Amino acid sequence: MSIVRDPDWLFQAFANLLANAIKCTPVGGIISARCTQLNDKTCFSVSDSGPGIDPAIRIECSKDSTVRN
Repeated sequence: MSIVRDPDWLFQAFANLLANAIKCTPVGGIISARCTQLNDKTCFSVSDSGPGIDPAIRIECSKDSTVRN
């Protein structure tokens, strides 16, 4: 996903990822948020020990990805 320096959109996207991780991670689970630099790109990721996305709807979720130019 590419984002052209829209700080409000970036904040909302990252906040949504964190909120989802918090909501879906069981008590005592682990949430990890990372920010890494790779050449001229900054990568953000959030992972958690929750159950994940149901495989039956995983493909549908990937169709809703948004690319900002």
